[in-house]
Amino acid sequence: MMRLFRDALAFACFVLLCACVTPGGTGGAVTHFRDGQWWDGTRFVADDRFVRDGRFVAEDRATTMIDLGGAFVVPPLADGHAHGFDTPELARSQSADWLRDGIFTVLSLGGPVAELPAAHQALNGRPPSVLFAGAMLTSPGGHPIPYYEAPAIGLNWWRASPEERERIRASRLLEGNVYFALGSPADVRGRWPEIRATRPDFIKIVLDGGNGLARPVAIEAARLAHAEGLKVVAHVQTAADVETALLAEADLLAHAPDYDRLADPLPPEIVADIAARGIPVVPTFARELAMERWAPPAARRDEAQAMALRASHRARLRAMHAAGIALVAGADLNGLTALDELVYWQDIGAFDGSTLLAIATAGTLDQWAGLAERCGLSVGCSATFVIMNNNPAEDIAAFRAWSGAYSAGLALNSARLQAGAGGDALNYASQPKRLRSSPSRPPQPQ
Repeated sequence: MMRLFRDALAFACFVLLCACVTPGGTGGAVTHFRDGQWWDGTRFVADDRFVRDGRFVAEDRATTMIDLGGAFVVPPLADGHAHGFDTPELARSQSADWLRDGIFTVLSLGGPVAELPAAHQALNGRPPSVLFAGAMLTSPGGHPIPYYEAPAIGLNWWRASPEERERIRASRLLEGNVYFALGSPADVRGRWPEIRATRPDFIKIVLDGGNGLARPVAIEAARLAHAEGLKVVAHVQTAADVETALLAEADLLAHAPDYDRLADPLPPEIVADIAARGIPVVPTFARELAMERWAPPAARRDEAQAMALRASHRARLRAMHAAGIALVAGADLNGLTALDELVYWQDIGAFDGSTLLAIATAGTLDQWAGLAERCGLSVGCSATFVIMNNNPAEDIAAFRAWSGAYSAGLALNSARLQAGAGGDALNYASQPKRLRSSPSRPPQPQ
């Protein structure tokens, strides 16, 4: 009798346990997102989604239900050319700017290595995910050494006299912290242990139309980086720089060549080579007209010149996209984000709305960085998305007014977006959006 009682009790416990497990087998709570317009990579589709354990799952018994009321749901944006992590305060404020624009992934293409631990601590594992190049590799006296060394010795590069500029060029206060000045392949090999000791997420080589690494030096730096599994981002300024980057087998091009002036397009064979190798390009076109606020009035473009530059940018964006090059938005200017770059592409008529949104949300940067697989908003994908009431395929600026955001199934709110904040809070979109402040001094293009 006792044995029968034990068996019956065990069976009852088993039945009770099964009743507590969510269908599908993992036991996690299921959230039903109802009545959304979900971006499938080319168009919006009216549908529902179910999320469990941070991923989209097939239709399941829901624990909670969120009615989207027909809102538009898209993957987040990424920024392929940023800086601004020089202090923990900047790390926090810049991160808030990116998140306000629906940007969840950022490449930081150079900054003080000494500040990286504090920047990581300020980010504290919250979105956006930031990958750091750390110290840039350039030539002795090359770009962007003067822009960093000037304030380090109490001068302003933009206002410096010829004698002061010579002092700035001779300064090496930030060597090994912001940059490594490398004059030969032997320099690269000799300093490689020091470069690796800074623990970069990837390597940035500066090719700047004769103001950066010489071709053999760039190739050697890329060879050593690739040998250790590190990807290489190449700052390019000219078509010759692109040729050097291809010889070095760079993995991403920071800037489109001659982004700051009217230029003949790259030779078709080079464009085809970039596309065939699957190398993403971060054009950084919007920054050029935005930077004119610092130029003397006599040096600014007139309306005809500005229109010509916009037309050049439009043609080059279309040509790169038509060739199959993966375009990644990036600003490279304090006060702007990748969304400002996308708005510029929209304003100059580079792409129709659906094509622009497809480019913006393709996940190219996340896949390039190994942070995510090509997935989107389908079953099995990470439940990471942005919700907005206005259609971003009609106006990409709709990202600036998102009404909800989720990272791996977790809702982002003001407490989660601010380092050190605790407790519950309203959804971040309900908070006033801080107007971006314009830098008080000219930018340091990098």
